[in-house]
Amino acid sequence: MAAGSTFGQRQPPLYVSIQKILDKYPDGQIFKEIIQNADDAGATAVHFYLDSRQHGTDSLVEPKLATFQGPALLAYNDAVFTDADWQSIQDLQQSVKTEDPFKVGKFGIGFNSVYHITDLPTIMSGSKLAYLEPHEEIWKKETGQWYDIQQQADKLDTFAPFNKRNGYFTGSSCFQGTFFRFPLRSVSREKRVSSQVYTIDKLREILTALREEARAILLFLRSVTVVEVHEISDGGDCTELLRVSSVFEGSQLQLRSEFHQQLRAAFERFSYNIVHPIECTVQFKVKVEDFIDPVNSSESKWLVASRVGSPSSEVHRIAKALMALPWVGVALETTESTAIGGRVFCVLPMPSEVSCHLPVHVNATFSLNDERRELKWPGIERKNDPSADWNGLIIQHLLPPCYAALLLGHAKQLLTGDAFYRAWPEVENLRFTPWKGLLGPLLVQILTEPVFWSHNRSWVPYNNALFMPRDGQVPRVVITALSDYGERIVTIPPNIWDAIDFCGPLVKNINPHVVRIKLQQNDLVYINYAPNQKLDLLQYCLSDGAFRDIIGIRLLPLANNSFTVFNKRSVLVPVYLCSPGYPSCIIPGCKNRLVDIAYGGELYESLVGLAKKKVTQLAMLDTCGVAALLKGSLPPASVVTLPHDAVSIQWLELFLEWAAGQLTLQPFSGLLVVPGYDSVTEKTCAVRLSLDCPAVFSEYSIRADLVNVLGKLSVKCCEKSRFLFLPALSVSLMNHFTPDGVLDAIHSGNRYRNVVLSAQEAASLRSLLYSYSENPQRVSTLKDLAIFTTLSNCDKPLYSVSEAPSATIEPDNFPLSPRNLPAGLILFSRSEHQQLVLLRSLSVPQSTSLDFLVDSVFPLISYSGNCIDLMKEVLDNIHSILSDGKAQQIHKLIYGIKTLSFLPVAENNSVLHKPTTLYDPSAPLLRMLFKGQLVFPVQPFSSDKCLSVLKWCGLKTAVSQQELIGVVVEIIASAGKGIRSVDEETYTRAQAVLEFIAKLSKTELSQVVTVYSKRMIFSNVMVGLSGLKSWLPVKWAPMEGYPDRLFWKGRGQFQRLVSYGESTILYPNNALLELACGSQVYFVNHSLPLDACQLFPLDPDSLVKHVIAHLSMVVSSFELSPQELKAVTHAVYHTLNGHAQKTIHHRASLPTECIYISRLNVFVSPSVVAVQQNTSFRQNLEPFIYTLPDDLYPFASLFKALGVEERVSKQQIVRILGNIKEGTRGTLGIGIKEAWELVMTILNWLTGNGEHPVDVLDCGSLYVPVEDDSSDWPILVESEGVVYTDNEFLRRYIGVSEAESYKLVNKRIPPQMARLLRLKPLSEFLDIAEDAFEDVGQHEPLTVRLKNILKDYKEGLTIIKELLQNADDAGATEVNICYDARNHRVNPGSLLFPGMASCHGPALVVHNNAMFTQEDFKNITKLAGATKEGKALKIGKFGVGFCSVYHMTDVPSFISNNFLYIFDPTLACLKDDIKNQAQPGKKVTHSTSIVLNSQQLAPYQGLFGFQKGCQYEGTMFRFPFRTTPSDLSSNMYNSHTVKQIFEGIQNKSSELLLFLQSVKCIKVHEINDGQHSPEMQMEITKTAQVSGPIAVVNVSCSPGDTRYWLVATHTDTILGQVATASVSCLLGVPSPYTPQSIEGEVFCFLPLSVKTGLPAHISSNFAVTNNRTGLWTSDDHSINILEVRWNESLMKTVIPKAYFGMLVSLKQMSLSSQLKEYLFYKLWPLGESLTIHNPWKLMIDALYQQIQQSDLFFSTCANEWLALSKGRFLSPGILSTNPLTIPECVRAVTANLNMPIIDLSLEYHVHINTTPFMITEDKFLRPFFEKIDCIEFNERNEVLCLALQCYATELDQNTERKVYLHSFLTANACIPCTPDGSRLRKCCEVINPKAQFARLFDEEEGLFPIKEFHEKPLVSKAMEILGIVSSHIPWNAERKSTNR
Repeated sequence: MAAGSTFGQRQPPLYVSIQKILDKYPDGQIFKEIIQNADDAGATAVHFYLDSRQHGTDSLVEPKLATFQGPALLAYNDAVFTDADWQSIQDLQQSVKTEDPFKVGKFGIGFNSVYHITDLPTIMSGSKLAYLEPHEEIWKKETGQWYDIQQQADKLDTFAPFNKRNGYFTGSSCFQGTFFRFPLRSVSREKRVSSQVYTIDKLREILTALREEARAILLFLRSVTVVEVHEISDGGDCTELLRVSSVFEGSQLQLRSEFHQQLRAAFERFSYNIVHPIECTVQFKVKVEDFIDPVNSSESKWLVASRVGSPSSEVHRIAKALMALPWVGVALETTESTAIGGRVFCVLPMPSEVSCHLPVHVNATFSLNDERRELKWPGIERKNDPSADWNGLIIQHLLPPCYAALLLGHAKQLLTGDAFYRAWPEVENLRFTPWKGLLGPLLVQILTEPVFWSHNRSWVPYNNALFMPRDGQVPRVVITALSDYGERIVTIPPNIWDAIDFCGPLVKNINPHVVRIKLQQNDLVYINYAPNQKLDLLQYCLSDGAFRDIIGIRLLPLANNSFTVFNKRSVLVPVYLCSPGYPSCIIPGCKNRLVDIAYGGELYESLVGLAKKKVTQLAMLDTCGVAALLKGSLPPASVVTLPHDAVSIQWLELFLEWAAGQLTLQPFSGLLVVPGYDSVTEKTCAVRLSLDCPAVFSEYSIRADLVNVLGKLSVKCCEKSRFLFLPALSVSLMNHFTPDGVLDAIHSGNRYRNVVLSAQEAASLRSLLYSYSENPQRVSTLKDLAIFTTLSNCDKPLYSVSEAPSATIEPDNFPLSPRNLPAGLILFSRSEHQQLVLLRSLSVPQSTSLDFLVDSVFPLISYSGNCIDLMKEVLDNIHSILSDGKAQQIHKLIYGIKTLSFLPVAENNSVLHKPTTLYDPSAPLLRMLFKGQLVFPVQPFSSDKCLSVLKWCGLKTAVSQQELIGVVVEIIASAGKGIRSVDEETYTRAQAVLEFIAKLSKTELSQVVTVYSKRMIFSNVMVGLSGLKSWLPVKWAPMEGYPDRLFWKGRGQFQRLVSYGESTILYPNNALLELACGSQVYFVNHSLPLDACQLFPLDPDSLVKHVIAHLSMVVSSFELSPQELKAVTHAVYHTLNGHAQKTIHHRASLPTECIYISRLNVFVSPSVVAVQQNTSFRQNLEPFIYTLPDDLYPFASLFKALGVEERVSKQQIVRILGNIKEGTRGTLGIGIKEAWELVMTILNWLTGNGEHPVDVLDCGSLYVPVEDDSSDWPILVESEGVVYTDNEFLRRYIGVSEAESYKLVNKRIPPQMARLLRLKPLSEFLDIAEDAFEDVGQHEPLTVRLKNILKDYKEGLTIIKELLQNADDAGATEVNICYDARNHRVNPGSLLFPGMASCHGPALVVHNNAMFTQEDFKNITKLAGATKEGKALKIGKFGVGFCSVYHMTDVPSFISNNFLYIFDPTLACLKDDIKNQAQPGKKVTHSTSIVLNSQQLAPYQGLFGFQKGCQYEGTMFRFPFRTTPSDLSSNMYNSHTVKQIFEGIQNKSSELLLFLQSVKCIKVHEINDGQHSPEMQMEITKTAQVSGPIAVVNVSCSPGDTRYWLVATHTDTILGQVATASVSCLLGVPSPYTPQSIEGEVFCFLPLSVKTGLPAHISSNFAVTNNRTGLWTSDDHSINILEVRWNESLMKTVIPKAYFGMLVSLKQMSLSSQLKEYLFYKLWPLGESLTIHNPWKLMIDALYQQIQQSDLFFSTCANEWLALSKGRFLSPGILSTNPLTIPECVRAVTANLNMPIIDLSLEYHVHINTTPFMITEDKFLRPFFEKIDCIEFNERNEVLCLALQCYATELDQNTERKVYLHSFLTANACIPCTPDGSRLRKCCEVINPKAQFARLFDEEEGLFPIKEFHEKPLVSKAMEILGIVSSHIPWNAERKSTNR
């Protein structure tokens, strides 16, 4: 016999292959697939019919078709099937369209999506009618049948569905078109392509997909122009539902036809090498008519550009290799006002999640996976993959010129730029996508064309255009001026700016410099512009601060409304710019020398800057300038009488008011600026200025009482009426009679501290001062004035605040009488409004009644003697006291009352107690337990009202565990030990103790108590006491339902106590438990809940023993009725089921027959029972085997533990054969016929009736009937020695001696059954040669299936990953990859299989240290079945991944255990050695002598521990490189390609091992000729420190680097399956780690090469596409697919929990100083960063829900981790003009203020609802000003400066911001005045450094703002508005100056 046996990979049944196709194609694609096929056939119209009719069944071509005559989907197109079409539709995996570049469908499987809805597709076209039937049931062993229409014309019912439709009539011999009919599946059955039932209603749902895509479905079709959908009712009425048509006007249709003709001609001439592209741009309408819902009807216009060909040789090469035309198209909807969301088309639209990120639809001959759901893209795992490279070439070479042609064609049709610009690509949308390669080539082509729409309504190229700036902020007059100068101005939107920036051309923008250059050329262009236009033009010219080229422009505005030319400063006399301090009104007659425009505006600020630069004649007007101008304009006389031409009284008033603010009037000496009175003329006159000393001035007449009061305080009052003459210039130098002035005067007198005033005087002074403005000096003065009245009895009637620092203001609605308050308590009265205002301004606290009691009254009670009256009043008014308190304050009050001793317990009040030491006298149980003891409060506190309050404050309402122990000890003392009778009172007390225990929670039961100075758990103490003494009341009667004839142990034990022990049960009343063991134990009489009962836990071991003993009593006595037996045994089983492990431990004590079958009233052994029948064996097997009755099913798990099978097992069934063998007709009670029927039934079942045999190897001893004429009873013997006849010739001619050496199986056993029973054939037993007989038959080529698999699987690193996957699933810990470059030159004659000689050259060897199991051997031969489905933690789930090795080899082989396996699907090497070519491979036992004597194992010898003749403890694959192209692939591997694979391994070293479950090491080797052992080139190892679900993983690569990863894992159950997910982030190097954000990828334990945009890697047992390149995701029509729902469930549950676990772990590592530079949100995901939105957005949403409920927010200010609700966030834009920024000084101040600020980057706020916790600008400023003295000077000053600047910017607007800024800045000192910036003043107290009188003061006096403030224009402007002193010297400032 040959050394090997036939082995190899094999095809599954046809319907299984179709099932796999349906997994890829959702049912929503059915309509599109049919339209696509029609377009490929050249059809112009497609009609669908939803046919509800039931047709006749009498005249059919095949009667079995009757079940398919019901409702169906009909599809018609007007093309006729060709021979190629008929051939293509029969080939499941081989498409005749593959070599036709004008066909869309290239996979040969898209049509099969119709099997979603039907089991019998029917096609009628031309002269043929064909049926496809993959289940081979109608035509046995045939997958379909076709008929000639003419020959079957009399079968009227067959053709009834098509009759009178689209030109077909019954009886026609030929049909000029094509009809498809898909009868809807109406019954769900197993072993079908699909079990889904479909109805017409469900078809309507599928139709929704077509309706939604109707506007776009015709755009790129080559021939189809009309799609219609109709519905046929039961009665045959046809209603049109939907019509989609493309409408071409003029010559547009002809243009498209000519394009297709040119294309076919070019292809016939040049094939795929079309160097000169063929282009076509057409415009047409798409009309959608929805007859069901007309609202959905529409008409849209489209511009479609198509292009075929390219000059690129690389395009030609790959196009030829893929047989794909370089054909692209772009479609733009011209009717929409907004850009569409571009879709990707492969003639028809792809799923919506495949986006091109463009505003146009894109069509091309893309390379897709076979389910047409994803594009292939180049990547590290698609090296040398031409299909992925092809898509890259489409994007970079083919699409750009086509897109450009579309845009240029679009521009020619438009007279505006907006619609045109919307058609441009958005750079940001493409930046991180594979479509980015389109941008450069596209933009280079179109930017050189006239594609920019100018304001003069023409298209211009970019180099002839002047572009509006990106922000568009250019005044209208500037645009007008530039247009007048002939410039072509262009305005473009942001997306075009992005395109220009991306492409890089320099464009000319509008800017001030460009405008100034234009204006210098000729002023005649703008000289006649309106004044306001000229000012806007000037403002723009000055806006950049570059002033030198302003010279020569006639735009300098003069006060006389004229404009002059800007000249150099040295050319003309100065022109002065007025300012708020130097207005034009103080200089008469000089408007031609002044510039007077609105102050504070942008133009004004620019002119100020220009004046300061001293570039032109413009200068700032100052005091000297004013004096110079006045000298030229005023008369030279010494006196003039008013009015005068040059001087008026009004001007004098203005001037003198202005002059009062000047430091000196010396420059005006000699000028007519002083008013006088001429007594001669009795007229007012003006005289020359003569300076006099300042005087003091008072404005008001003062009441006499106030004069007296102020006199007491040493303040003198000066009234205006008392002065004979007072110069007007000195008015501003005195204090005015105001509250502020009076306080300042009082302070200056410094004699007010010991002054005693009367109550009336104090009231008068309070009424004067209460409206003062606060500053530190005035507040200090006011605090020292004794002018405030009090409530309580004090030493004097008036107090100052300084005298009573602990005093408070009387609380609102204070309910207590002052007479009961403790003595010495000062409480200011709040009855007068003025006093209340003043006290509050002095920060005197006013607390609530609650706080006053706790903080002020309660601390003094211990010193106040008898407090009963006070506390009685407090308790009576407690509700009003608590009404204004918050939770924290209320707790504070209650705590205060708890700590006070004020409760009497007897009639005398000698001893008072705290509430927490007494008990509630209203509780009956407490009264009973503590009768006679002084533990209850008495009058006046025993009322219900007082008791309810006292309960809040700790009055006990129950006893403690400690006290309960004391009561129990008392009971024990009176009862003793053992079972004791006691009096009723003791028995009742014991019941009471149990009542109290019943109220204890689980936590309270576990509380620690002190017993005899020892700390013990309460439950342990009670158990100890119960075990020692008797105090538990015995239950003397069972519950109702306990059998009277069954012994009850507690019967007769009336009013007795028992101790707790092994024979006592204290458990909630449970009839089942009593029934389960009532004869064996005492039950305690109580009503305790379960938690309390756990004080006296049931000992499971004892309980089980008692229950078993109880059961044994029941079984042995058998005195009970069946109903009672059923009740008792159910209770027993229920109890034992709850203690299954203990039951198993004591199973030996159980009665042998312990299962009660109530139906038969019999106890049986578990060995003859099964929970359920065998699913495939339904025959009743009693009395051999019983199935568990329904009433015992709840205890199935218990019985299974006792040996009962889950289902009737094959071992049990086979054991029946042994029973029959050992038994007789008499002993078994069955007859011969019944015995034979049972034997044959069992054997038939074991062989699966020839279809699904049971594996009989593990059934134990199998007995089969043999031929024996001595008895009619079945003679059964062990199958080992039995043979069957496989050849009657042999049987007839064998000798007698040979016949005696074996037993022939009984003739009732057919050969097929014998083979399945593993009986040996007679020919084998007689050693007849293998090749004496040979099997023949038809088969389908395996190479076709493998080649299609290879299309989906990348080569290179993918092969290694698939092998790693298999090794990890097998449990291997180490994988070795070796490049074996040796040539094992052997003589073919020395090989077991001579054809293998060519496979002994260079190869890739992959070894792992796990051995193949029997299941692995089985799985590796399957191609289509899911070999690992249902195993959640297995990576490979498709059974086809291993086939990726055929990229490099034609003959893979491997060694494991004792076997060598060889696959040769092409039969290139084993053709002569294979007997069954349907299984092209060999399995060889490599330890046999024939193998050992050959050279077959030479390539393996010595590699990775393999030695010939020994069992191999591992698995070693060998893949000899393909040297010539084969039917599988044309790829040839060599040392270069191997090097690329090894580089890929090194690049992905860390990721390859990161999530693997078993593999911990990968080693890469190389071995060359002459070497005996491989040399290691690379080693990758993984170690992990695991703590629960968290691990720190170290992956090191040598040579290479070491990476540390944090991996968090979570496992759960979803959709009934185990789901696991891991999330990993890169930690960097240790000591400490620095977490790093990475470009996250998707893993299914191994990387899928799918980027997510997340900062971490994510692995889970995803539902992945068959080629492991992506995940199953939902589109509009696949949401209910199981794979989609599985992935979405992972995203919502398991993955976010794992991600959250990683973040929590990072937090813990940060707390333990294992991390450095860890930004807490650094590894949070961002939705905007996702490269794949669906379904990862679900994960992000679920994750952020967990984050918001956790303490994962770190506050650097508080230096702690916080929950979201505990932290605060700074609102962007605080004190900033940029709404998105926060100044650093604001962040620093929040740290000083101890705010728990969480610094979360702005983009994360989209995911976190921070609004409730946001600190806005006003909320920030309030605590800032309250604690301004605690803030570091520099940071404080920066914040103040920003606040002033913001205020200045808001002045011209009426905003909320302006209001609160004004409030804060006027009410608080906010101007730093000392040189070091430490001291603050209010703005109205600060002197303007630019004021004339500023020189009178020194900086050290602290009256000037610091330099940084007054030099900033906006700050200076704000201070002026807020009242900085600029014109009048404050009196106190003047006095200090004078004294100096």
